[in-house]
Amino acid sequence: PPSASMPAPPPQRPQALTGHPGAAHRLASAPGEGFGIQDDDAVRARKNLLKLLLQICQGQELPQLATLCKRHDLMELLKGVLLEEQRGQRLILLEFAKQLLELLRKALSAEAAS
Repeated sequence: PPSASMPAPPPQRPQALTGHPGAAHRLASAPGEGFGIQDDDAVRARKNLLKLLLQICQGQELPQLATLCKRHDLMELLKGVLLEEQRGQRLILLEFAKQLLELLRKALSAEAAS
């Protein structure tokens, strides 16, 4: 126990990254008890990344976007993000994921039609 002259140590941070060795890491979104600030930071980071990806995708021509989508398997990744954000009930992140999926579907449909 901390003494009066020594402050209590800060709580340990939850594991922020998950994944397998050699695989891409992702931010964990499961809330931890007593870690509201870190959770807020993780959600803010996810929101910023999804917003950035949406802006990048919106700036691409449909054929380029379809190529990026296939190369990086974006549809499957975003479907996973969508499910995770639905479980976490994070509406802003859910909306970004939905917009991205719609944009990618449009690009892939345009490519298939040509």
